[in-house]
Amino acid sequence: MNRTCRLGAKIIFLVLVLPVLLLSGLLLSGQSLAETSVWKISNNKTSLYLGGTIHMLSKSDFPLPDAFQRAFNNSDILVLETNIDETKTEAFQNKITRNMMYANGKTLKDVIDEQTFLKLQTFLNKRGIAVENVIQLKPSMVSIMLSVVEIKRIGMTEQGVDNYFFSMAKNKGMRIKFLETIDEQLSFLFAMGEGNENELISKTLRDLEQLEVTMRQIKLAWREGNEKKLANITIKEMLDEYPALYSDLLVKRNNNWLPNIEKMLQSEETEIILVGAMHLLGKKGLLQQLRNKGYNIEQL
Repeated sequence: MNRTCRLGAKIIFLVLVLPVLLLSGLLLSGQSLAETSVWKISNNKTSLYLGGTIHMLSKSDFPLPDAFQRAFNNSDILVLETNIDETKTEAFQNKITRNMMYANGKTLKDVIDEQTFLKLQTFLNKRGIAVENVIQLKPSMVSIMLSVVEIKRIGMTEQGVDNYFFSMAKNKGMRIKFLETIDEQLSFLFAMGEGNENELISKTLRDLEQLEVTMRQIKLAWREGNEKKLANITIKEMLDEYPALYSDLLVKRNNNWLPNIEKMLQSEETEIILVGAMHLLGKKGLLQQLRNKGYNIEQL
């Protein structure tokens, strides 16, 4: 595979894929490894669990690594990025429609050049998608939609780690908290690719060609809890070639979440915090920032 990480895979790996955006045997399920993407964060008195997740999975990815369930069982509160239930409301769906589509006769052809549009049309034809279905969508939504189409095509149709434990926590009557509002999470989606529309569409189309290979590598590194390998696959190119995107999608949100995580560490209750695994990685990731502050970090 190319040195470069595939943008389509990164987008889906990072973004909480929302039901309204769904317009359209990677791992051995019994695999058991010594470590995985769950860490225990502690000071001298209290602790919490921090788990890196993938938001869509295949049937073969279940059961999940045992460390996730153990951390969940040992916790009093589940903390997610945002409230998944809010995505099911009519108000939310109306908001998506208003923000994901051009109005007043403007179309995708007005913001990308002819060569890029032809590439897009060729891809749509191969997937049996009518161009009329995307012509009014903004480039960020086209990128997400096509990524979801490919994710589904390679068999990743199951709810991811977050949704799995969200449902379990509700059934158990467990307290649930959130790190950001649904509006805050959507804001970066709506703005993604502004000013670089041709590049976003072109790279998405090219990167999706290698999506299955990339996702296999991502999920293996995630299941092993291999921070370095996972960072090389997911954030290295973004950091090197898309620093503004890296800052907006990861660093700014990590910095917003960190004070709340530290407050949780001051309480006697134990939280399990589940966020997209890319938020944990690199020098600006949550794990390293917590290490820098002197907390004890133990991988489960």
